[in-house]
Amino acid sequence: MSDEKKDIVAELDFAPAPEATIEFGLVPEIDFAMDAAPPVPTDAALLKVSTAARRVLKGQEVIAQLEERLKAAKETMKFLLEVDLPDSMAEIGLESFTLDTGQKVEVKPIVAGSIPKKNLEEALAWLTKNGHAGLIKTSIELSFDRDDRAKALKVLAALKEQGLEPSIDESVHAQTLGAWARELIKQGKSEKELPLDLLGLYVGRRATVK
Repeated sequence: MSDEKKDIVAELDFAPAPEATIEFGLVPEIDFAMDAAPPVPTDAALLKVSTAARRVLKGQEVIAQLEERLKAAKETMKFLLEVDLPDSMAEIGLESFTLDTGQKVEVKPIVAGSIPKKNLEEALAWLTKNGHAGLIKTSIELSFDRDDRAKALKVLAALKEQGLEPSIDESVHAQTLGAWARELIKQGKSEKELPLDLLGLYVGRRATVK
């Protein structure tokens, strides 16, 4: 080794470190049950928890009461707008008027409702038979295994040949049904010519105050 390299080794002090010695003693016994036990809550902490729980119960009670009051208020408003006010105006031959505060009051005919589930099949058959099948929304849903994507892309024509059973869901949206019936009645169709009960429709009047 050259003198230059010896000087570098001396500077870096590559002397081996002394061997470490390990003394083995007794390992203290650990009480895992004691370490895992949760701290004992103080009376103040328990009071805080129970108070919060009681506030939750009280809040649930208040919400239930408010929801009942809201439901009752909506029923009252429905009666006022669809029965009381229209009838009062009809008694004096009014269809509209303006309050001294500026709001305009009008009564208009309404047709609203939705097909009851128990009548769905019969109602759809009636609509189809009478030329109104365009109202019916039809959805076909299929379930395939994850490995059957290629089969899914073959579409409806090959479904039964593939041994698949599609589920078909047919319905008429409530707003679509109501608008259709209103238009027929407006065109002079008698209410008796429409199976209102079958279609779940209600024909009446509703006032608006704006």
